[in-house]
Amino acid sequence: MNSGPWYEESGPTVEEVKPIILGIFSPTPKFILEETVVQIINDVICAAVKLYGGLGSYRGYYAFTHNNLIKRCAIKINTIRKENARLKIKRFINLYWVQDRLYRPKTESHDAGYGYNQAKLSYYQKEKSFV
Repeated sequence: MNSGPWYEESGPTVEEVKPIILGIFSPTPKFILEETVVQIINDVICAAVKLYGGLGSYRGYYAFTHNNLIKRCAIKINTIRKENARLKIKRFINLYWVQDRLYRPKTESHDAGYGYNQAKLSYYQKEKSFV
């Protein structure tokens, strides 16, 4: 016989908690894949289950564990998002902006890039050495 209310005697399963946490991070934030979010959520939940031996009762889960799981997931997700955003910005700067500023030829609307004349001179010198 149970000695207390059902919400103190039974608790949520991992399969019940995963979609609840995933729903909080839906739609998937920018700069991170949904598969990565799902993997982070699985890792955080499994770590909590391993650490505490379960998720506790429904009352205990929603009073103590639920917010901690969300915070841990958010920290990991934001860390990965920041890294992915930084890489995207770095890639853009290196591929487009720097190349444009350094090596664009002179046009009517723009001066030559900072390294264009030097690259042009180097090219013609090497071309002459092959002839």
